[in-house]
Amino acid sequence: MMGDKRIFVVLLVLFGAAFATEEKFLCGIPRVKSQFLIVRGEDTRHGHWPWHVAMWIRQKDGTDKYSCGGTLISQKFVLTAAHCLLSEDRHQLFRSARDITVWAGVFDLQNPEQDTQQVRAVAKIHTSSYSKDSLLNDIALLELTEPVQYTGHVLPACLNAKATLRNDIGTVVGWGVSDDDKPSPTLKKLALPVVAESECVKSDPTIFEGTLHKELFCAGLANGSAPCNGDSGGGLMVQRGDAWYVAGIVSFTKIRRSGSSYCLADSYTAFTNVNAYWDWIEKTTNIDFRGRYNEEKNIPCSTPQGTPGTCVPIQQCRDIFNAIRAPLISQQDATFINRSICSIGGVPRAVCCKPEQIEPMPLHRNALLLPSECGRPKIRGGPAAGQSTSVFEFPWMAMVRFQMRKNGVIPFCLGTLLNTRYVLSVTGCMSKLKSVQVDHVRLGEHTEGKEYDCSFDERGRRICADRVLDVKVEQIIRHPQFDVPMYTNDLAIVRMAADVPYSDHIRPICLPLYSPYRNSVPKDLVITAWEMDLMKQNIYEGELRRYPQVTVDIDTCQRALESVGFTPALNEDRLCTLQLGPEYSCHRIAGAPIGAYVDMDGERFVQFGLWKFAPLNCTVRQTVPGLAMNLGRYLDWILDSIKPSDLSLIRG
Repeated sequence: MMGDKRIFVVLLVLFGAAFATEEKFLCGIPRVKSQFLIVRGEDTRHGHWPWHVAMWIRQKDGTDKYSCGGTLISQKFVLTAAHCLLSEDRHQLFRSARDITVWAGVFDLQNPEQDTQQVRAVAKIHTSSYSKDSLLNDIALLELTEPVQYTGHVLPACLNAKATLRNDIGTVVGWGVSDDDKPSPTLKKLALPVVAESECVKSDPTIFEGTLHKELFCAGLANGSAPCNGDSGGGLMVQRGDAWYVAGIVSFTKIRRSGSSYCLADSYTAFTNVNAYWDWIEKTTNIDFRGRYNEEKNIPCSTPQGTPGTCVPIQQCRDIFNAIRAPLISQQDATFINRSICSIGGVPRAVCCKPEQIEPMPLHRNALLLPSECGRPKIRGGPAAGQSTSVFEFPWMAMVRFQMRKNGVIPFCLGTLLNTRYVLSVTGCMSKLKSVQVDHVRLGEHTEGKEYDCSFDERGRRICADRVLDVKVEQIIRHPQFDVPMYTNDLAIVRMAADVPYSDHIRPICLPLYSPYRNSVPKDLVITAWEMDLMKQNIYEGELRRYPQVTVDIDTCQRALESVGFTPALNEDRLCTLQLGPEYSCHRIAGAPIGAYVDMDGERFVQFGLWKFAPLNCTVRQTVPGLAMNLGRYLDWILDSIKPSDLSLIRG
């Protein structure tokens, strides 16, 4: 797949044409094209959420009333909350199926779209040991009397097979009450991050303590935006690759006051964990969701070389996906990719992939916005541990610089360049500098105070970099679940006001996109940072330095930190490392990258962690590990937060 002639190619156009006549439907893929409950939710468009249905219930006076939402998971089954089906008759737990009607393909409940609406009666209600006296097992399946017909406005969602949802950001849609306590006539959406059980319990022990088990999880913003009355039963959807997966079912939240029936929008929301009921759902529906709908299903094909392959979404084929991420592609590569196109029902971009190149899970759609030529400096290696680095050795290092103080000092936070427009940094550092505003990002720096940075190569020749590049800041995106007391989720993404050109001293770092590095971290790592002048708070100066590290397991790390008076609650979101010496960094270097060279489509430097905390006592620092944010756990949030820039050839 190599050629000499280089051309610009936007391959997604070709893929779109290849599937223009595809009539099969796969779960979780909307067919209505878009441009990129809810209290304070955003409006959606008709067809954006074709699996979300409305559930109407017959009242005692004979009228039908909208009750809850639901998620279509096949032509005959709707997933919803069991509490939506409770009977008004105290002698009967659930209503009769005859009282329930499902509307699919509608957007406006007051004026339903007649050309897309499909109305179905319910033949049977299936529940899983639900009781009025318990908040568990709040899940139900509605079996329809007649299957729906799949159209652009009526499609099924995928079922979430991911065991843990920590750090996922989901989307809830619904017709629930809004700020004026009236149901929304049109569908609204709201993005909600999944929060740790400890955070949820801490927010309100009386509601959540003792209720959150593997069958339930917590999500929300606790800022006045939340699912509310009428949103119950709807799904919390997470996107992976091109498809949307139903991960949770809106179950319960805190009410406003005693005797009230309305939700408290400043509270978190509990969701039934769909993954915990996977076996029950398959047994009840007699459908193999993994085999029928999962994007990883085995569809044999032949590669352009005539060897056996598997047809997979393009985000699962490493070599072809990397080729598309490159700004320039040879004619030979373009021909190879086009000859690799294959067909999976409902998947807009699929290719025949060599088995050894297949990723277990599709990559995030925005991974296309990260450059393929990352993590490759002009000079690799460097001096012994603890000594100064070479110019060009770590060209992804960035300084998020603030406005100058009255004393002439310009404080900054550490970060790394992700692509031509974005820098990854930390929220905590910026929060400590509230008295001054972020002003610009400096790239290409090696030694502060020098107009030109120079060093010597392996042959003893003097090499110098161009001047540093300062770029104004357009936006700072802070992780919505950043917690000040514990400094959890301490990440921030800085969008610069203009695209930056790459050069020998300004190049992007790699993130752990591919397996096995998405879920595992190498033992030997290195941190790079400028040392801090201890006489000036949050001021870094001097040359860029490197410090070797070794990873430490979470339990050992917890005990070591507790032995010197720190009591952090550690989980897999954190990365623990111990400095090796002989020189040690005893400074505040929050935001510094921690990474290693690994074989990821060739030898590349990959950032596995974002440094946040370590004891500042140099003696203690030699035996007690420090903490970093484990970036493998935050990839989805990082990629959700970046958008195409002016230089992005591929825009969706």
